[in-house]
This record gives sequence, structure tokens and C-alpha cells, in this order.
Amino acid sequence: MIKTKIHTQSGDCFLCELDKDMHLTKNLQVWEVANNEAKDEIKLEIYPKSWILFDLFQFLRDRWCKAIGVNSGYRTAKYNASLPTAAKNSLHLKCYALDLAIPYKHHDFFIDLCYFYTIKHNLIGGVNRYKDYLHIDIAEDEFGYSDFVIRDKTKDTVTLRPYK
Repeated sequence: MIKTKIHTQSGDCFLCELDKDMHLTKNLQVWEVANNEAKDEIKLEIYPKSWILFDLFQFLRDRWCKAIGVNSGYRTAKYNASLPTAAKNSLHLKCYALDLAIPYKHHDFFIDLCYFYTIKHNLIGGVNRYKDYLHIDIAEDEFGYSDFVIRDKTKDTVTLRPYK
């Protein structure tokens, strides 16, 4: 069981335990998104907008037609602080980001899909490209962006793709 805090649209929240094998979408299970490094604390927080991220994952998975591994989903503040390269205000803290095990050579395909998905759902999203994985998120507006953000961490570049 995964100790979980669920936030509602009204601002309320409640604690529960979710079966680790429960499906959040057809191809995404609780254990893949939970912070399994957390010991005696909440291992997963789900905000209303998190469900859009889970749906984005399923959208990508359906178009890829192959399994996609999740390297990182929700992070507790304590775990996030222990990661040397993690941003203090990481979108993983709200379960608004996933790191997916996708090799760099396939990133362009996934970036285009994320871009089109965020347009369709009126979100300000973004991606971070790393050599062996792709970070996807749905809340770049929290950092003041109004365009889709592409950060290529292998080249230390940032590109904005407008929503026009």
C-alpha cells in the first residue's frame, strides 16, 4: 500500500492508502509515480492537475505503442532536496512532472506530442531533454512562462515554442 494525500478541487485534502498496483491510467500504476524512497511519510500527493499529467502519459504511451518507463514521478520535499541537480521548486513536488525513460534520439517525437497535447488542453507545458530520459511537465506557467518550454540539458539551451 502507498500512503497518499489527495487534494481536491475545493482545496480540501485527505489521506488514504492506495494499492501500489492500482492503475491511474490504463498503462500507469501508482507505484510508478510514487516516491518509493520515502520511508514513514506520504509517498504520493495527487493534486487535481496531476490527473492531466497522468492523461498526458497515457496519450504518449498510446502513440508510442510501447512501454514507457517512469524514472521519477512525485517527490517529497526531503527526497527532492537530497538530489544534487533537482530544482528547489521542482514540479515533481506537486506531481506535475514525470521523467520518462526515453532515449535522446526519440525526443523530437515526444516533444511534438507534448506540445500538441498542451495546446489541446490549454496548458503551459514543457520538457527537459537529457541523454537517457525526457522530463515532461504541465505547469511551466508556475515559472512565469506563457510558451511551451524546451530545455536541452545536454546542450544547455532553452527554446520557447509559442502557442499561437
